[in-house]
Amino acid sequence: MSFDSKNFSVMAYANGFTLWNYTTADTLESVTASGYFNEIAPFARIGDMILTVAGAQSSVSPAIMAVTAIADGVAEIENGLLTAYQGGYEGYLSAKRAEEAARRAQEEQRERERYEAGKKESYRSKKDRAEEAARKAKIKQLEADISAAEEEEARLNQRLVSPEVLADYKAAGEVARSLDELRAKLEALYEEYAQYIA
Repeated sequence: MSFDSKNFSVMAYANGFTLWNYTTADTLESVTASGYFNEIAPFARIGDMILTVAGAQSSVSPAIMAVTAIADGVAEIENGLLTAYQGGYEGYLSAKRAEEAARRAQEEQRERERYEAGKKESYRSKKDRAEEAARKAKIKQLEADISAAEEEEARLNQRLVSPEVLADYKAAGEVARSLDELRAKLEALYEEYAQYIA
């Protein structure tokens, strides 16, 4: 097991000296191992005493230990990577909090970027769909205009060769002018249609 701060408390304090009490189910051997009390480094002082009751209830091992050194750094191995932290255990905890805050900030930034990219993609998608719908509507309108113009051209061609128009050169001239204008209009419609279906 490891150090449990819930079972660590002050028994007495005077003149910069603290007598601590610590009770644990860990063995005395574990408790006296180097680094077990690293968490108390921010508030313990050299010379403090720790009254320890270690072990299971059936085999309690009391001990009085003196704080002889305070860790000024912590080494951590995570995923095969060794990282050294200065400033004792408090420095380690502070560095870990900063790392976690930086990790969260990076994740939030990535999430914002994904959200913004999704919004842009959604906007592009909506814009693309709107443009495609407008293009299809325009093609449909052009097809209707071309069909109407072709029907009008056929009607004018029939009129141009009708006996009553052939007998009246003024009427024939008007029909011919109308046909020229209509053919120019049809040519423009064909060109515009070709651009939309390209």
